[in-house]
Amino acid sequence: MQKCAFDIFIVSTQIESTFTTFTIKTVVVDKDDNVTTFLVDRRYSEFEELYNTVIVLNVALRSILPQFPRKNPFKNSERVVEERRNRFDNMMAVLSQYESIMSSSVMRIFLGIDGDSQQTDVGDLQTSNKSDFEKNMEQFLLMGGSQDRVFEGDQDAELLRLKEANVNVSERISLLKEILSSEVNYVKFMSDLYFNYYKPVMDDKDQNATGITPEQGKMIFPPMINDIHNLHCAILSKLHMRYGPFLREENESTLYFMQIGDIFSSIAPLLSIYVPYLRNYDDCISAIREYRNTIQPFDAWLAKTKKQTNGFDITALLIMVVQRIPRYIIFLQNLIKVNDPDHIDVEQLKDAISCLSIVMNGHNEQIRKGQMYNKMCRLADKFNLELDKHDRQLLTEAVVWTTSGTFIKDSVKYTAYLFNDMILLDNESSTSKPPKIVQFVWCFCSWR
Repeated sequence: MQKCAFDIFIVSTQIESTFTTFTIKTVVVDKDDNVTTFLVDRRYSEFEELYNTVIVLNVALRSILPQFPRKNPFKNSERVVEERRNRFDNMMAVLSQYESIMSSSVMRIFLGIDGDSQQTDVGDLQTSNKSDFEKNMEQFLLMGGSQDRVFEGDQDAELLRLKEANVNVSERISLLKEILSSEVNYVKFMSDLYFNYYKPVMDDKDQNATGITPEQGKMIFPPMINDIHNLHCAILSKLHMRYGPFLREENESTLYFMQIGDIFSSIAPLLSIYVPYLRNYDDCISAIREYRNTIQPFDAWLAKTKKQTNGFDITALLIMVVQRIPRYIIFLQNLIKVNDPDHIDVEQLKDAISCLSIVMNGHNEQIRKGQMYNKMCRLADKFNLELDKHDRQLLTEAVVWTTSGTFIKDSVKYTAYLFNDMILLDNESSTSKPPKIVQFVWCFCSWR
Protein backbone atom coordinates (compact mmCIF):
# COMPACT_ATOMS: atom_id res chain seq x y z
CA MET A 1 0.00 0.00 0.00
CA GLN A 2 1.33 3.43 -0.93
CA LYS A 3 1.54 5.91 1.92
CA CYS A 4 -0.99 8.75 1.90
CA ALA A 5 -1.60 11.83 4.03
CA PHE A 6 -5.05 12.21 5.60
CA ASP A 7 -6.81 15.37 6.75
CA ILE A 8 -10.11 14.52 8.47
CA PHE A 9 -12.50 17.03 10.00
CA ILE A 10 -16.20 17.63 10.58
CA VAL A 11 -17.52 20.36 8.31
CA SER A 12 -21.14 20.56 9.46
CA THR A 13 -23.83 19.15 11.73
CA GLN A 14 -27.50 18.56 11.06
CA ILE A 15 -29.83 18.41 14.07
CA GLU A 16 -32.91 16.30 13.43
CA SER A 17 -35.84 15.64 15.77
CA THR A 18 -34.41 12.36 17.14
CA PHE A 19 -30.75 12.38 16.11
CA THR A 20 -27.87 14.51 14.88
CA THR A 21 -25.68 13.79 11.85
CA PHE A 22 -22.08 14.94 11.50
CA THR A 23 -20.70 15.49 8.00
CA ILE A 24 -17.10 14.28 7.80
CA LYS A 25 -14.74 15.58 5.14
CA THR A 26 -11.65 13.49 4.37
CA VAL A 27 -8.90 14.90 2.17
CA VAL A 28 -6.39 12.33 0.95
CA VAL A 29 -3.07 13.34 -0.63
CA ASP A 30 -1.17 10.47 -2.28
CA LYS A 31 2.55 10.17 -3.00
CA ASP A 32 2.15 12.06 -6.30
CA ASP A 33 0.34 14.93 -4.56
CA ASN A 34 -2.99 13.95 -6.08
CA VAL A 35 -5.86 15.13 -3.88
CA THR A 36 -9.08 13.16 -3.36
CA THR A 37 -11.94 14.36 -1.17
CA PHE A 38 -14.70 12.31 0.51
CA LEU A 39 -17.86 13.48 2.27
CA VAL A 40 -20.01 11.21 4.42
CA ASP A 41 -22.65 11.63 7.15
CA ARG A 42 -22.32 9.71 10.44
CA ARG A 43 -24.36 9.56 13.66
CA TYR A 44 -23.27 9.36 17.29
CA SER A 45 -23.85 5.58 17.40
CA GLU A 46 -21.54 5.07 14.40
CA PHE A 47 -18.79 7.11 16.05
CA GLU A 48 -19.26 5.02 19.20
CA GLU A 49 -18.91 1.76 17.27
CA LEU A 50 -15.78 3.07 15.51
CA TYR A 51 -14.27 4.07 18.87
CA ASN A 52 -14.90 0.63 20.41
CA THR A 53 -13.49 -1.08 17.32
CA VAL A 54 -10.23 0.85 16.93
CA ILE A 55 -9.23 0.40 20.57
CA VAL A 56 -9.41 -3.33 19.86
CA LEU A 57 -7.28 -3.03 16.73
CA ASN A 58 -4.74 -0.94 18.66
CA VAL A 59 -4.88 -1.31 22.48
CA ALA A 60 -2.48 1.62 22.98
CA LEU A 61 -5.14 4.01 21.65
CA ARG A 62 -7.13 3.54 24.88
CA SER A 63 -4.83 5.98 26.67
CA ILE A 64 -4.32 8.32 23.70
CA LEU A 65 -7.79 8.99 22.33
CA PRO A 66 -9.90 11.68 24.00
CA GLN A 67 -12.65 10.43 26.28
CA PHE A 68 -15.68 9.43 24.26
CA PRO A 69 -18.68 11.72 24.95
CA ARG A 70 -21.43 10.07 26.97
CA LYS A 71 -25.02 9.78 25.84
CA ASN A 72 -27.08 12.77 26.93
CA PRO A 73 -30.85 13.06 27.33
CA PHE A 74 -30.54 16.61 25.92
CA LYS A 75 -28.53 15.38 22.92
CA ASN A 76 -30.15 17.82 20.48
CA SER A 77 -29.08 20.95 22.36
CA GLU A 78 -26.55 23.07 20.51
CA ARG A 79 -24.08 22.95 23.42
CA VAL A 80 -24.07 19.14 23.52
CA VAL A 81 -23.76 18.88 19.74
CA GLU A 82 -20.86 21.33 19.68
CA GLU A 83 -19.06 19.43 22.46
CA ARG A 84 -19.50 16.16 20.59
CA ARG A 85 -18.27 17.73 17.36
CA ASN A 86 -15.07 18.91 19.06
CA ARG A 87 -14.48 15.47 20.65
CA PHE A 88 -15.07 13.69 17.35
CA ASP A 89 -12.76 16.12 15.53
CA ASN A 90 -9.98 15.39 18.04
CA MET A 91 -10.58 11.65 17.81
CA MET A 92 -10.33 11.65 14.00
CA ALA A 93 -7.17 13.78 14.11
CA VAL A 94 -5.49 11.20 16.37
CA LEU A 95 -6.62 8.22 14.27
CA SER A 96 -5.39 9.82 11.04
CA GLN A 97 -1.81 9.43 12.32
CA TYR A 98 -2.03 5.61 12.49
CA GLU A 99 -1.42 3.95 9.12
CA SER A 100 -2.65 0.55 10.32
CA ILE A 101 -5.98 2.06 11.39
CA MET A 102 -6.39 4.19 8.26
CA SER A 103 -5.78 1.19 5.98
CA SER A 104 -8.31 -1.04 7.78
CA SER A 105 -11.68 -1.87 6.24
CA VAL A 106 -13.34 -0.51 9.38
CA MET A 107 -11.99 3.01 8.87
CA ARG A 108 -12.32 2.97 5.07
CA ILE A 109 -16.03 2.15 5.33
CA PHE A 110 -16.58 4.67 8.13
CA LEU A 111 -15.00 7.49 6.08
CA GLY A 112 -16.89 6.44 2.96
CA ILE A 113 -13.74 5.52 1.05
CA ASP A 114 -15.35 2.11 0.51
CA GLY A 115 -19.08 2.48 0.17
CA ASP A 116 -21.42 5.40 0.61
CA SER A 117 -19.37 8.59 0.22
CA GLN A 118 -19.60 11.08 -2.67
CA GLN A 119 -16.25 9.83 -4.03
CA THR A 120 -15.19 6.21 -4.03
CA ASP A 121 -12.12 5.89 -6.26
CA VAL A 122 -8.78 5.94 -4.46
CA GLY A 123 -6.10 3.92 -6.20
CA ASP A 124 -3.40 4.24 -3.56
CA LEU A 125 -5.66 3.26 -0.67
CA GLN A 126 -5.93 -0.43 -1.54
CA THR A 127 -5.49 -2.51 1.59
CA SER A 128 -2.54 -4.84 1.86
CA ASN A 129 -2.93 -8.61 1.62
CA LYS A 130 -4.40 -9.93 4.83
CA SER A 131 -4.56 -13.37 6.36
CA ASP A 132 -7.87 -15.23 6.60
CA PHE A 133 -7.93 -14.48 10.32
CA GLU A 134 -7.50 -10.73 9.71
CA LYS A 135 -10.26 -10.75 7.08
CA ASN A 136 -12.62 -12.69 9.35
CA MET A 137 -11.77 -10.34 12.23
CA GLU A 138 -12.61 -7.24 10.18
CA GLN A 139 -15.83 -8.83 8.92
CA PHE A 140 -16.78 -9.60 12.52
CA LEU A 141 -16.01 -6.06 13.66
CA LEU A 142 -18.20 -4.67 10.86
CA MET A 143 -21.29 -6.65 11.93
CA GLY A 144 -24.45 -4.66 12.52
CA GLY A 145 -25.32 -3.23 15.91
CA SER A 146 -28.43 -3.58 18.01
CA GLN A 147 -30.76 -1.66 15.73
CA ASP A 148 -31.06 -4.49 13.15
CA ARG A 149 -31.22 -7.41 15.59
CA VAL A 150 -34.54 -6.97 17.39
CA PHE A 151 -38.08 -8.32 17.11
CA GLU A 152 -40.09 -6.72 14.32
CA GLY A 153 -43.51 -5.88 15.72
CA ASP A 154 -45.11 -4.69 18.94
CA GLN A 155 -42.53 -5.96 21.46
CA ASP A 156 -44.46 -4.86 24.56
CA ALA A 157 -47.68 -6.61 23.46
CA GLU A 158 -45.82 -9.81 22.54
CA LEU A 159 -43.92 -9.75 25.83
CA LEU A 160 -47.17 -9.43 27.76
CA ARG A 161 -48.62 -12.39 25.84
CA LEU A 162 -45.55 -14.51 26.70
CA LYS A 163 -45.78 -13.63 30.38
CA GLU A 164 -49.45 -14.59 30.43
CA ALA A 165 -48.37 -17.92 28.88
CA ASN A 166 -45.97 -18.39 31.82
CA VAL A 167 -42.80 -17.95 29.73
CA ASN A 168 -39.95 -17.05 32.09
CA VAL A 169 -38.85 -13.80 30.44
CA SER A 170 -36.55 -12.73 33.27
CA GLU A 171 -34.48 -15.91 33.02
CA ARG A 172 -33.38 -15.14 29.46
CA ILE A 173 -32.48 -11.59 30.43
CA SER A 174 -30.48 -12.91 33.40
CA LEU A 175 -28.56 -15.21 31.07
CA LEU A 176 -27.78 -12.31 28.72
CA LYS A 177 -26.41 -10.41 31.71
CA GLU A 178 -24.36 -13.45 32.73
CA ILE A 179 -22.88 -13.84 29.23
CA LEU A 180 -21.81 -10.19 29.11
CA SER A 181 -20.46 -10.30 32.67
CA SER A 182 -18.56 -13.50 31.90
CA GLU A 183 -16.94 -11.90 28.84
CA VAL A 184 -15.97 -8.83 30.89
CA ASN A 185 -14.28 -11.06 33.47
CA TYR A 186 -12.58 -13.19 30.82
CA VAL A 187 -11.08 -10.14 29.11
CA LYS A 188 -9.90 -8.90 32.51
CA PHE A 189 -8.28 -12.26 33.27
CA MET A 190 -6.62 -12.32 29.85
CA SER A 191 -5.33 -8.79 30.51
CA ASP A 192 -3.92 -9.95 33.85
CA LEU A 193 -2.24 -12.91 32.16
CA TYR A 194 -0.75 -10.77 29.41
CA PHE A 195 0.29 -7.64 31.31
CA ASN A 196 1.19 -9.13 34.73
CA TYR A 197 2.77 -12.43 33.71
CA TYR A 198 3.59 -12.63 29.99
CA LYS A 199 5.06 -9.19 29.28
CA PRO A 200 7.25 -8.97 32.42
CA VAL A 201 8.87 -12.32 31.54
CA MET A 202 9.35 -11.49 27.85
CA ASP A 203 10.76 -8.03 28.66
CA ASP A 204 13.07 -9.27 31.45
CA LYS A 205 16.26 -9.95 29.49
CA ASP A 206 18.50 -9.83 32.59
CA GLN A 207 16.32 -12.11 34.78
CA ASN A 208 16.39 -9.47 37.51
CA ALA A 209 12.63 -9.36 38.09
CA THR A 210 11.16 -12.71 37.09
CA GLY A 211 14.05 -15.14 37.56
CA ILE A 212 13.83 -16.62 34.05
CA THR A 213 14.85 -15.50 30.57
CA PRO A 214 12.51 -14.70 27.66
CA GLU A 215 13.66 -17.94 26.03
CA GLN A 216 12.53 -19.86 29.10
CA GLY A 217 9.36 -17.80 28.99
CA LYS A 218 8.52 -19.32 25.62
CA MET A 219 8.39 -22.69 27.37
CA ILE A 220 5.80 -21.60 29.96
CA PHE A 221 3.46 -19.50 27.80
CA PRO A 222 1.41 -21.10 25.01
CA PRO A 223 1.43 -19.11 21.73
CA MET A 224 -1.20 -16.55 20.71
CA ILE A 225 -1.96 -15.10 24.17
CA ASN A 226 -2.07 -11.51 22.89
CA ASP A 227 -4.12 -12.44 19.81
CA ILE A 228 -6.67 -14.30 21.94
CA HIS A 229 -6.85 -11.30 24.28
CA ASN A 230 -7.47 -8.91 21.34
CA LEU A 231 -10.09 -11.22 19.84
CA HIS A 232 -12.09 -11.27 23.06
CA CYS A 233 -11.81 -7.51 23.43
CA ALA A 234 -13.57 -7.42 20.04
CA ILE A 235 -16.20 -9.96 21.15
CA LEU A 236 -16.84 -7.97 24.32
CA SER A 237 -17.17 -4.77 22.30
CA LYS A 238 -19.67 -6.43 19.95
CA LEU A 239 -21.77 -7.86 22.81
CA HIS A 240 -21.75 -4.52 24.58
CA MET A 241 -22.77 -2.64 21.44
CA ARG A 242 -25.52 -5.17 20.76
CA TYR A 243 -27.35 -5.09 24.07
CA GLY A 244 -25.25 -3.36 26.75
CA PRO A 245 -27.18 -0.04 26.56
CA PHE A 246 -30.51 -1.87 26.96
CA LEU A 247 -29.19 -3.57 30.11
CA ARG A 248 -28.37 -0.18 31.60
CA GLU A 249 -31.83 1.10 30.67
CA GLU A 250 -33.44 -2.16 31.89
CA ASN A 251 -35.41 -2.27 28.65
CA GLU A 252 -37.10 -5.63 29.23
CA SER A 253 -38.95 -6.02 25.93
CA THR A 254 -35.97 -5.12 23.72
CA LEU A 255 -33.64 -7.35 25.74
CA TYR A 256 -35.90 -10.37 25.56
CA PHE A 257 -36.23 -10.22 21.76
CA MET A 258 -32.56 -9.32 21.17
CA GLN A 259 -30.67 -11.77 18.94
CA ILE A 260 -27.13 -12.77 19.87
CA GLY A 261 -26.76 -16.16 18.17
CA ASP A 262 -25.34 -14.54 15.02
CA ILE A 263 -22.47 -13.03 17.03
CA PHE A 264 -21.35 -16.46 18.22
CA SER A 265 -21.76 -18.01 14.76
CA SER A 266 -19.52 -15.29 13.34
CA ILE A 267 -16.71 -15.83 15.85
CA ALA A 268 -16.34 -19.54 15.00
CA PRO A 269 -13.83 -18.96 12.13
CA LEU A 270 -11.78 -16.68 14.41
CA LEU A 271 -11.34 -19.33 17.08
CA SER A 272 -8.71 -21.11 14.97
CA ILE A 273 -6.13 -19.03 16.85
CA TYR A 274 -6.84 -21.23 19.89
CA VAL A 275 -5.25 -24.31 18.28
CA PRO A 276 -1.54 -23.44 18.87
CA TYR A 277 -2.39 -22.42 22.44
CA LEU A 278 -4.30 -25.60 23.25
CA ARG A 279 -1.71 -27.83 21.57
CA ASN A 280 1.08 -26.46 23.76
CA TYR A 281 -0.87 -26.00 26.98
CA ASP A 282 0.11 -29.28 28.73
CA ASP A 283 3.82 -28.84 27.97
CA CYS A 284 3.71 -25.27 29.30
CA ILE A 285 2.08 -26.35 32.57
CA SER A 286 4.79 -29.01 32.96
CA ALA A 287 7.50 -26.39 32.35
CA ILE A 288 5.96 -24.08 34.96
CA ARG A 289 6.05 -26.88 37.56
CA GLU A 290 9.65 -27.70 36.70
CA TYR A 291 10.82 -24.07 36.90
CA ARG A 292 8.99 -23.50 40.19
CA ASN A 293 10.76 -26.50 41.70
CA THR A 294 14.22 -25.62 40.37
CA ILE A 295 14.35 -21.79 40.09
CA GLN A 296 13.58 -20.20 43.46
CA PRO A 297 13.50 -16.54 42.21
CA PHE A 298 10.89 -17.53 39.61
CA ASP A 299 8.73 -19.22 42.23
CA ALA A 300 9.01 -16.14 44.47
CA TRP A 301 8.07 -13.83 41.59
CA LEU A 302 4.97 -15.91 40.79
CA ALA A 303 3.87 -15.75 44.44
CA LYS A 304 4.35 -11.96 44.45
CA THR A 305 2.51 -11.46 41.16
CA LYS A 306 -0.42 -13.58 42.32
CA LYS A 307 -1.25 -10.84 44.85
CA GLN A 308 -1.61 -8.35 41.98
CA THR A 309 -4.14 -10.52 40.13
CA ASN A 310 -6.74 -11.02 42.88
CA GLY A 311 -5.27 -14.35 43.93
CA PHE A 312 -5.23 -15.93 40.46
CA ASP A 313 -1.88 -17.57 39.80
CA ILE A 314 -0.48 -18.19 36.34
CA THR A 315 -1.89 -21.73 36.00
CA ALA A 316 -5.40 -20.61 37.03
CA LEU A 317 -5.35 -17.94 34.30
CA LEU A 318 -3.89 -20.23 31.64
CA ILE A 319 -6.60 -22.88 32.07
CA MET A 320 -9.37 -20.31 31.55
CA VAL A 321 -8.45 -20.20 27.86
CA VAL A 322 -8.88 -23.99 27.63
CA GLN A 323 -12.36 -23.73 29.17
CA ARG A 324 -13.67 -20.77 27.15
CA ILE A 325 -15.20 -22.36 24.04
CA PRO A 326 -17.01 -25.14 25.98
CA ARG A 327 -18.40 -22.43 28.25
CA TYR A 328 -19.84 -20.53 25.27
CA ILE A 329 -21.67 -23.69 24.20
CA ILE A 330 -23.13 -24.15 27.70
CA PHE A 331 -24.33 -20.53 27.75
CA LEU A 332 -26.09 -20.89 24.40
CA GLN A 333 -27.64 -24.25 25.31
CA ASN A 334 -29.06 -22.66 28.47
CA LEU A 335 -30.50 -19.80 26.41
CA ILE A 336 -32.34 -22.25 24.17
CA LYS A 337 -33.78 -24.03 27.23
CA VAL A 338 -35.34 -20.84 28.61
CA ASN A 339 -36.48 -19.41 25.27
CA ASP A 340 -39.98 -19.64 23.91
CA PRO A 341 -39.72 -22.21 21.03
CA ASP A 342 -40.82 -19.53 18.56
CA HIS A 343 -38.26 -16.97 19.75
CA ILE A 344 -36.55 -15.15 16.90
CA ASP A 345 -33.09 -16.14 18.19
CA VAL A 346 -33.63 -19.91 18.53
CA GLU A 347 -32.42 -20.91 15.05
CA GLN A 348 -29.44 -18.55 15.31
CA LEU A 349 -28.50 -20.08 18.65
CA LYS A 350 -28.73 -23.63 17.27
CA ASP A 351 -26.53 -22.63 14.35
CA ALA A 352 -24.03 -21.02 16.73
CA ILE A 353 -23.89 -24.14 18.91
CA SER A 354 -23.31 -26.28 15.82
CA CYS A 355 -20.52 -23.98 14.58
CA LEU A 356 -18.81 -23.82 17.97
CA SER A 357 -19.11 -27.60 18.47
CA ILE A 358 -17.48 -28.25 15.09
CA VAL A 359 -14.69 -25.84 16.02
CA MET A 360 -14.20 -27.45 19.44
CA ASN A 361 -14.12 -30.98 17.98
CA GLY A 362 -11.64 -29.84 15.35
CA HIS A 363 -9.49 -28.29 18.07
CA ASN A 364 -9.56 -31.53 20.07
CA GLU A 365 -8.43 -33.52 17.04
CA GLN A 366 -5.65 -31.03 16.28
CA ILE A 367 -4.50 -31.18 19.90
CA ARG A 368 -4.54 -34.99 19.88
CA LYS A 369 -2.47 -35.11 16.69
CA GLY A 370 -0.02 -32.57 18.08
CA GLN A 371 0.40 -34.50 21.32
CA MET A 372 0.89 -37.78 19.43
CA TYR A 373 3.49 -36.16 17.16
CA ASN A 374 5.42 -34.83 20.16
CA LYS A 375 5.30 -38.27 21.76
CA MET A 376 6.56 -39.83 18.53
CA CYS A 377 9.50 -37.41 18.51
CA ARG A 378 10.33 -38.35 22.12
CA LEU A 379 10.25 -42.04 21.22
CA ALA A 380 12.56 -41.38 18.28
CA ASP A 381 15.04 -39.64 20.60
CA LYS A 382 14.75 -42.35 23.25
CA PHE A 383 15.47 -45.25 20.88
CA ASN A 384 17.52 -43.36 18.27
CA LEU A 385 15.07 -44.36 15.53
CA GLU A 386 13.96 -42.62 12.35
CA LEU A 387 10.25 -42.42 13.14
CA ASP A 388 9.41 -39.05 11.61
CA LYS A 389 8.26 -40.13 8.14
CA HIS A 390 6.01 -37.64 6.37
CA ASP A 391 3.02 -40.05 6.33
CA ARG A 392 3.56 -41.79 9.68
CA GLN A 393 1.19 -41.08 12.56
CA LEU A 394 1.10 -42.35 16.14
CA LEU A 395 -2.50 -43.42 16.71
CA THR A 396 -2.63 -44.69 20.30
CA GLU A 397 -0.75 -46.53 23.04
CA ALA A 398 -1.64 -49.34 25.47
CA VAL A 399 -0.10 -51.82 27.91
CA VAL A 400 0.13 -55.37 26.50
CA TRP A 401 1.48 -58.69 27.75
CA THR A 402 3.23 -61.25 25.57
CA THR A 403 4.12 -64.84 26.46
CA SER A 404 6.02 -67.65 24.82
CA GLY A 405 4.78 -70.30 27.27
CA THR A 406 1.65 -71.40 29.03
CA PHE A 407 2.24 -69.72 32.40
CA ILE A 408 1.62 -66.14 33.45
CA LYS A 409 5.10 -65.96 34.92
CA ASP A 410 6.50 -66.36 31.40
CA SER A 411 4.67 -63.26 30.12
CA VAL A 412 6.44 -59.95 29.46
CA LYS A 413 4.90 -56.52 29.93
CA TYR A 414 5.26 -54.00 27.09
CA THR A 415 3.99 -50.56 26.28
CA ALA A 416 2.64 -50.85 22.75
CA TYR A 417 2.64 -47.82 20.46
CA LEU A 418 0.32 -48.25 17.48
CA PHE A 419 1.31 -46.32 14.34
CA ASN A 420 -0.55 -46.32 11.04
CA ASP A 421 2.18 -48.55 9.54
CA MET A 422 3.70 -50.47 12.48
CA ILE A 423 3.60 -51.33 16.20
CA LEU A 424 6.49 -50.47 18.56
CA LEU A 425 6.77 -52.60 21.74
CA ASP A 426 8.78 -51.06 24.57
CA ASN A 427 9.86 -53.30 27.47
CA GLU A 428 10.49 -50.56 30.03
CA SER A 429 11.81 -53.03 32.60
CA SER A 430 14.74 -53.89 30.31
CA THR A 431 16.45 -50.69 29.32
CA SER A 432 19.34 -52.49 27.62
CA LYS A 433 17.16 -54.16 25.00
CA PRO A 434 15.97 -52.24 21.93
CA PRO A 435 12.21 -52.10 21.33
CA LYS A 436 10.49 -54.71 19.22
CA ILE A 437 8.92 -53.43 16.03
CA VAL A 438 6.12 -55.09 14.08
CA GLN A 439 6.22 -53.64 10.59
CA PHE A 440 2.98 -53.73 8.58
CA VAL A 441 3.56 -55.20 5.12
CA TRP A 442 0.33 -55.14 3.14
CA CYS A 443 -2.02 -57.20 5.34
CA PHE A 444 0.70 -59.32 7.00
CA CYS A 445 2.92 -58.70 10.01
CA SER A 446 6.52 -59.78 10.41
CA TRP A 447 8.91 -59.47 13.38
CA ARG A 448 11.98 -57.42 12.82
